[in-house]
Amino acid sequence: LGWARETSELSQLPHTRIFWFTFIVQLIMYRLAYTVKAVSRAQPKFQAKSMPTLSHTFRNFSTAEEPKVDAQNGSSNGEQKVEDSANVAAKETEALKAEIKDLKERVLRSLAEEENVRRIAKRDVENAHAYANVSFAKSMLDVADDLERALNVVPADQRKSGDKTLQTLVEGIEMTDKNLHKIFKKFGIVKFGKVDEPFDPHHHDALYRIPDAEKPDTVGQVVKAGYKLKDRVIRAAEVGARVAP
Repeated sequence: LGWARETSELSQLPHTRIFWFTFIVQLIMYRLAYTVKAVSRAQPKFQAKSMPTLSHTFRNFSTAEEPKVDAQNGSSNGEQKVEDSANVAAKETEALKAEIKDLKERVLRSLAEEENVRRIAKRDVENAHAYANVSFAKSMLDVADDLERALNVVPADQRKSGDKTLQTLVEGIEMTDKNLHKIFKKFGIVKFGKVDEPFDPHHHDALYRIPDAEKPDTVGQVVKAGYKLKDRVIRAAEVGARVAP
């Protein structure tokens, strides 16, 4: 009865009101259907997001994790390469330092050897200039010995005798001997070997021994004088050496 009453009341409404009422009802129904459909579509998406499947997890791992691992591997590889390069550079530096040290030692040795060679060469040149006349000086020593022997032949008392010829001869020999020794001195030739001077085996040749308790290790007699050219003995003095009995 209620439905019939409402139907009769609706039938009494004008056609315009019925049209708008029907339109509103249909719009509400359409909106409700759209809402239900939207909810039904949104629920699977929510489940997919909230509960990922195994394939989705594997896909995420393969696409997202691998680049991250590759980036980490790339970073670690880069650090390893830098470390290897640093080690290689350190080894090369040590090798270069060792090579520099070796070359420095070689240079120092070469300089020392060069300095030694230069010093030896300089000494040889100086000796060559200083002792260039050794052979000539040795040959002149025989002349000096002959003049000395000639003077010793004439006794001292006869030199003062009235024989002018003998005196002139002796004076000539003495003058020649003095001039010869003057020339010797000019060129660095020095005579040595005197009685009572200390015996030196580097300067004296002992031909015989003379027992003497008062003056042992001295020259007791000079047989032949010795000569030095500068600091080099060119002829040792031949002497009789005193020794303790």
